[in-house]
Amino acid sequence: MSGTERALGRFGKRNLTDWQYSFLRCREAIVTVMRLNDWAFDVARSKLEHSLPLRWAHVQGVALKARSVRAVAGPDADLLEAAAVLHDVGYAPDLAGAGFHPLDGAVFLAEAGAPDRLVNLVAITTCGTPAISSPLKRVRISVN
Repeated sequence: MSGTERALGRFGKRNLTDWQYSFLRCREAIVTVMRLNDWAFDVARSKLEHSLPLRWAHVQGVALKARSVRAVAGPDADLLEAAAVLHDVGYAPDLAGAGFHPLDGAVFLAEAGAPDRLVNLVAITTCGTPAISSPLKRVRISVN
């Protein structure tokens, strides 16, 4: 489901002005045309570079590791690199709604019109301890 379809499902076309609807369609086209990992780097930089410089350095390092395995990632190489650089975007102070960075990041990316697989990969980013992953048990997530 595209970002435009999600917005229409949430608000309905009659509740959007023509300008808002046009903006959603335009934004969706931009995200589709621009290479996914370039868009992801721009988003991560804008959210983390100044407010959380150490987090920004960390996600760049993770993205570099993801880039180093492009040959084995095959057609999902861009998706892997995008998820790597965005996996901590939910730590950005202006995105901390739920206070759980994978969920905050996934909500932000979904509202920004990111592809569902990228949103899902960011949503399941956690160290895997039961205390941290328990909020995600209420959220239906599919990586495919």
